[in-house]
Amino acid sequence: MLLFGNFTASALVSIVIVLLFGMGLHEFAHAWAADYWGDPTPRENGKLTLNPLAHISWGGWLMIMLIGFGTVGSVSINPARMRDPRWGAFWVALAGPVSNLIQAIIFGILFRIFGDSGTVFYLFRLEPWELAAAGGPNTIMNFVNIFLYIGVWFNVMLFVFNFIPLFPLDGYRVLMGVLPGYWLSSKQVPQFIRVNIPPLSRFLQQPAYVWRDWQQATTYVLMGLLLLSFASVSMGLSQLNFLGMLLNGPGSWIRYLISGVG
Repeated sequence: MLLFGNFTASALVSIVIVLLFGMGLHEFAHAWAADYWGDPTPRENGKLTLNPLAHISWGGWLMIMLIGFGTVGSVSINPARMRDPRWGAFWVALAGPVSNLIQAIIFGILFRIFGDSGTVFYLFRLEPWELAAAGGPNTIMNFVNIFLYIGVWFNVMLFVFNFIPLFPLDGYRVLMGVLPGYWLSSKQVPQFIRVNIPPLSRFLQQPAYVWRDWQQATTYVLMGLLLLSFASVSMGLSQLNFLGMLLNGPGSWIRYLISGVG
């Protein structure tokens, strides 16, 4: 929860700037990829632009500030208008998260050059000038330090979160693109699975079609993970924050690889 989180004003400003431009580039990447694959829908809707304000969803931003989650931007696409609907939709979905990874890498390179890993975590609780007064780096470098690290942190989070294969996240559409329509014949599926786990048996035979049929169910799973995450944080039961575990595992590893700080 950004408005009610225990962040400094400088950290909050950095988060808003990073999210605004991170979202803008993410949605522009979707729009550009769709246009490249022949879908003029983003161009017709004025979304083929780097201006983040053209993509912003103000209701989603309000949710982000109040509860820490929301749809901050969106781009409408129509795979039916693409040269290849299956692979066009796949690359359009992939473009968004990859744009966040590229941004994280750029922020990470700059953090390794100009940042200070030893003081970065203090800047979530102390203003840059307060840390400078306490004997840390000067105020300007402290602000640069927190801004660059937040650039890494939030873009990695957006990259990992959007790769979760649950609708309406990008990972769902990426998975739909790579799953074959038909894979194993019925006789190739082990008898134990055919008899005792019919849904898994059907999935192994027609994974893309079954996953499409389960689209609404995956949305419920995502909503459940989000609600459980909020509840576990509010009640101090971190062991129930399965979404946090899902994000922090690969997220920490990628952040460390990029910036040297997990």
